Amino acid sequence: MFLALRRIRKSQLVQLMTTFLLLSVVMVCWEQLDTAVVSHVKSYSFRFLVN
Repeated sequence: MFLALRRIRKSQLVQLMTTFLLLSVVMVCWEQLDTAVVSHVKSYSFRFLVN
């Protein structure tokens, strides 16, 4: 494990940590994000269909 970790470059490690951080933030905020996107799409499609 330690030897495999030493072979990984620092940039790869930073990229991996950033990816995990973004995934965790998206998983936590997904419900609020989902409702916001759905309401936006509904209002946009309603406006588009009405006009």
